[in-house]
Amino acid sequence: MAGPGSSMLYSFLRFTVVLSLQEMYRAKLASSELFTILGGFISSLLFLVLLTFIGNFQETCGMRTGWGAVILAEAVALVAVLAPSIEFVSPHVSCSQLLSFMRL
Repeated sequence: MAGPGSSMLYSFLRFTVVLSLQEMYRAKLASSELFTILGGFISSLLFLVLLTFIGNFQETCGMRTGWGAVILAEAVALVAVLAPSIEFVSPHVSCSQLLSFMRL
């Protein structure tokens, strides 16, 4: 099993590669309904990888102090993953997504 430092590095590399590929194929992902669903699935994977990175970063730095740290990590990961999708989705849809996540 990998330690928190190496897991943090691998998570960051995965996040960087997947986000850059998603940006490169932005037009293709927005071209049809099926590819849009695929783009949403890829964004979900980005969220999980970024959440893993933030959790390992907190564990490495010794900042893991309970639910407050987890909620902060989820909020940061959510904003980072939703930020690239705001450009090709109307602002109304993006705001409703953010508001629905805040209600959870």
